[in-house]
Amino acid sequence: MNKKQFLELLIKSYGLIPEDVEHYRTDGCDGQYQISVGWSGRGVTDNGSTIIEFCEPDGFNMAVKEILRQAKDRRLGIYYVSS
Repeated sequence: MNKKQFLELLIKSYGLIPEDVEHYRTDGCDGQYQISVGWSGRGVTDNGSTIIEFCEPDGFNMAVKEILRQAKDRRLGIYYVSS
C-alpha cells in the first residue's frame, strides 16, 4: 500500500469519500526552505459536503495527524472498510 492509498483508506475509515488526495512539491521560497513533498486532499460525504480538508506541506506524517485531529474534533465514528 502506498502513501496515497493509506490516506484514502484512513479517510474511508471515517465513512467519508476521499477526493483530490495527492502529493505536491513544496516551494523553497528562493532557497530559504528545503524543497520537499506535501500532501493535500479532502474527505466528503455522499452529498458532497467537505468534512475533512488538509493541505500539509510538512509531509505524509503531518497529513495523517491532521486527518486524525479533524476526525476527533468532529467526533466522527470509525467504520470497517472491507475493500
